[in-house]
Amino acid sequence: MKVTFQSGKGNNHLVPILIPRDTFAAMKLLSDKAQREAADVSSSNTFMFPSTKHSAMHISGWHAVSRVCAGAESSIRTG
Repeated sequence: MKVTFQSGKGNNHLVPILIPRDTFAAMKLLSDKAQREAADVSSSNTFMFPSTKHSAMHISGWHAVSRVCAGAESSIRTG
């Protein structure tokens, strides 16, 4: 397990992030320069979970999960 810190809300507020060992390979892939270029991520975007189309922003985890859940729910209804 590794520990890193990310800025939180407010000034000088750091939030610890625990990274389990079994996610190291995935994290390396997400941060690989060639993979990010292939996914249309801006070279100046330093977020681990960046938006594509050369955006300078990151994805919103809540919105991404919400969309997947809504899609799953609608496919169950129409299934």
